[in-house]
Amino acid sequence: MVELKVRLTYPAQLVNQPLIYHLIQQFGLYTNIIEAQVTPIEGRLLILLRGSPHALHAGLDWISAEGVHVERLGDPTEVE
Repeated sequence: MVELKVRLTYPAQLVNQPLIYHLIQQFGLYTNIIEAQVTPIEGRLLILLRGSPHALHAGLDWISAEGVHVERLGDPTEVE
């Protein structure tokens, strides 16, 4: 299992979408929202994601394809 901190920035049309829910349900990722700023114009999340390397990669590819800007803050680290 690996852990990665990311900053997610998404536009107004995605503010009301259950993006984090889909990361959990579709990809089996564990999430820890460290900081969130959501307005009608933009959403910004600082989030810690944990899961298998494959699930982490697939989840971030999916959310990026949905229109979310993904900024990886460091490299994935192995966790127990």
